[in-house]
This record gives sequence, structure tokens and C-alpha cells, in this order.
Amino acid sequence: MHDEDAARSGIVTDVRSGTYVIRPLQGPGEWTSEDSKKLTTVVPREERQDA
Repeated sequence: MHDEDAARSGIVTDVRSGTYVIRPLQGPGEWTSEDSKKLTTVVPREERQDA
């Protein structure tokens, strides 16, 4: 997913009470997004090279 507000891409790992928990594509950490309209799918899992 790409988070427009954070200007970062990552993987959604959880949804807690409508808040999306996102981890970076590489490295540790996480951030959250409450606005699903600001999240866009970059590459669906089915189309990823490492799937």
C-alpha cells in the first residue's frame, strides 16, 4: 500500500478499530493510518514477484 499522508509505501499488517497498521517494505517499525481513502494498492499480493 502507498500511504499518501505519510508519503511512504508499506504492507498493511492489521486493522484495529478502523485504523490500518502498516509496516515498511524493509526494516523495522510501523505507522498507522485512519483514512483508507489515502491508501492505494501498489502491487496486489498475487502479482508480487516474491509471492
